[in-house]
Amino acid sequence: MKKNTWIYIAIAAAAYWYWMKRKKDGKPLLPSPVSDASNTARTLVADAIDQTTFTPDTTTFKDLYKQDIKACK
Repeated sequence: MKKNTWIYIAIAAAAYWYWMKRKKDGKPLLPSPVSDASNTARTLVADAIDQTTFTPDTTTFKDLYKQDIKACK
């Protein structure tokens, strides 16, 4: 094999090792504005959910029936 072939194999092996290491860490290989936008959106949604209070609806059929009777009169 030629000398250049071994150099290309070594570069490919190093790139593959780097890619697998980054993939295992869960980090993106290249920084992108999309990841920044998704992080911003994720924090905005989390803040909105934290500030929202959910109250259960405790209306019974008896209450709905009384409202219907009042509306019909």
